[in-house]
Amino acid sequence: MVTVAERPASPREHGALAALTARWVLIAVCLVVGFWTSTLRTLPDAQSTGLVGYLMLMVLLGVPMAIGITRRRHGELPIHDREVDYIVGILAMLVSLGISYWLVPRYREEFTLLRLDLLAAVAFLFGACVLLFGTRATCRYWPGWLAYLLFVPLTYRTMVVALGGSWFAAGAVGIFLVAVGTGIAVARTWRRGVAAAALTFVLGLGLLLAMHTARPDARGAYIQLLPAVIVAAAVCLSYLAVVAKRGTDPGSGIRSPRRPTVKSIGVAAAILVVATVLQAFTPLPPPTAVHVDPGPPDGEAWLRVPSGWTQTEIEKIDWAPKFFGSDATLTRQMLQADEVNPAWDTKNRVRSVVVDNLRTREPSTLAVYPGETLYSTLGSRRSETIDVDLGHDVIGRLYTVVDEELFLTWTKLQFIWQRGDMTQLVNLLSVDNHDPGANFPQLSPEMGSIAGQSLNVLLRGNAIQVDQNPRFKDVNLLSSLGHALVEKQWEAAS
Repeated sequence: MVTVAERPASPREHGALAALTARWVLIAVCLVVGFWTSTLRTLPDAQSTGLVGYLMLMVLLGVPMAIGITRRRHGELPIHDREVDYIVGILAMLVSLGISYWLVPRYREEFTLLRLDLLAAVAFLFGACVLLFGTRATCRYWPGWLAYLLFVPLTYRTMVVALGGSWFAAGAVGIFLVAVGTGIAVARTWRRGVAAAALTFVLGLGLLLAMHTARPDARGAYIQLLPAVIVAAAVCLSYLAVVAKRGTDPGSGIRSPRRPTVKSIGVAAAILVVATVLQAFTPLPPPTAVHVDPGPPDGEAWLRVPSGWTQTEIEKIDWAPKFFGSDATLTRQMLQADEVNPAWDTKNRVRSVVVDNLRTREPSTLAVYPGETLYSTLGSRRSETIDVDLGHDVIGRLYTVVDEELFLTWTKLQFIWQRGDMTQLVNLLSVDNHDPGANFPQLSPEMGSIAGQSLNVLLRGNAIQVDQNPRFKDVNLLSSLGHALVEKQWEAAS
């Protein structure tokens, strides 16, 4: 048996490794500095059982995807056009800055749902790589870039919701992401990539089922990330072990790192630093405020009806767990006044009010789907809010919603309080059409409608969502009923 000693690295290879390391350190520092505020916003969301914890997987998957694609880079000629590199790199930086300075403020209410600042980070990273390594070398890693563009937070949440919205569903989607990353890493041929992805998904799903069986009530990183991380580590380490045993193809860039095609990076580094400074001063929208007041001990899934009102209809909505956690419940109660009140209707008609009652153990989800996100009024115009004192230290927030297609105006009073281990959100809705059978906003959670409204805001701006001249017609009606509801729940709990 003949063994061949490994050839020691040449000075040229040492120089190539040093050049690569220096450029990646510069990119990493600029990325962290430029998006430091985004990092500070992401970490608390991940720690508070937020679904954005999956971003840790995307960061980890970048390593095996990059290594796998690098091993497949054979016989590439050192061809590059520095002018094209500058054009593409600067355009990518401008796209990143445009997202940060223009799009993110436009979607301030949907910030947690969309997280467009992270899309800006991907554009920034792409531009930095083009400036320091060249367009051809950067685009050679297109499968990885495509994965980062596709699996943005909105896509991830849509997939989780489609699978039921549970933490098990979040774990399954995480396993799917790992499978895709693994397939990209080992895809010397498309068959090998598909086989590796399928094997990873099956193994990961089996581990996820075992962990879920052991701890059915598990939440957060344990069920969302741990199975995916374990499977990703096992598959990637096995892959690297096979690579080390079989040897690496000559010129692949792993054992014999090649000096970057782009030799001089002085101007590119200056452009990168300027873009970093501009990004660092980008303001992010303030966190969506979810004001939770103290409430009575936890009660039933519905609200007790106060005197002077009669419940004419009650409906249990079955999709709440998809958006607000597996223990979430949502009910709609139709209440009708027992007597005519001239202050509420000049034609002496009996008024009706819809009461939507959402209960969840994951209050962080209320910041993800705020305002009209889950109503059919998503594309309507909304007024500014006014505070209403409902007693027992409970503050309601009242605003109007104008639907120009139906020529209707709804008035909405919302309050949130803590009842035991459940956070309860209550919406009281009235309509300016006082006739029987008037249309009330329907609860219709559709990611497609959210995407459509997002496109509408993109093209026309935030002004399409704001009612500049609101008419608060039902303040007395809703504040009276809201005060009575709060009092009735405390009375029933005592």
